[in-house]
Amino acid sequence: MLDAGKTSKTIHNVVRALSGIFTQAIEDGIVVANMAVRPGLLVKKTRTRGGVDVFTDEEERAILNAAKVYEPAYYAFILFLFRTGTREGEAVAIRPEDLDFRARYVQIERSFSSAKYWEDSPKNGKRRQVDLAADLVTVLKDHLALRAADAAAAGTASAPWLFATPTGGVIRSNNFRDRVWKPLLVKIGLRYRCVHATRHTYATRMIGKGVNLVHVQTQLGHSGIQITVDTYTHWVEGVKRGRGWMWIGWRSMTRWRRRQAG
Repeated sequence: MLDAGKTSKTIHNVVRALSGIFTQAIEDGIVVANMAVRPGLLVKKTRTRGGVDVFTDEEERAILNAAKVYEPAYYAFILFLFRTGTREGEAVAIRPEDLDFRARYVQIERSFSSAKYWEDSPKNGKRRQVDLAADLVTVLKDHLALRAADAAAAGTASAPWLFATPTGGVIRSNNFRDRVWKPLLVKIGLRYRCVHATRHTYATRMIGKGVNLVHVQTQLGHSGIQITVDTYTHWVEGVKRGRGWMWIGWRSMTRWRRRQAG
């Protein structure tokens, strides 16, 4: 998995799953030892700044510019990921009717994963509204208009999803990563970061601009504010040091966490 470019986090997740299998096998009398009980012995976890990996402003612009040239069919999809912070599976499962261009938001109703296929609701089972930037609305309108024109010219119906492959199929995570995302980063000479880094990039940009943490939590669909604070502690503390109005929110959050701890 290391040779294939998998991150240490991904490998640890796999080893933990294997550990569960070994544990059950021990209980069933099939094996006598758990060979995956300590994943840290196999591969050390690597940590990025603040525990998450993000793209800089310049890197984001380079990716989007390259997508226009090399992967125009996926440009709107990649821009959407960067500008909304939605999970990849949530973005894939969006339908055109989930969009409200006038109010400038998208309703996140469902999610998709290659392992589970269609799911009835997003992660954590919470449906939510995610804001759409003005320039993203323009790109999405053009994207839908072009796709409708292509379908009319071919005499076929448009795909039921907002984003689809050039042949109208579902965008599957592994195929998108291996055939679109990785080659795109290679073309512009960027080190590899997973597609999920677009979500972290969006979140840290919002925090850096002083957006209220509760709003950040809502946009990301975290089940609780503590997940947002813990995930992006480095950036939250950076804004806190600026003593803007976010500082007041941080002090309130600290008091809230103390109350929760008793």
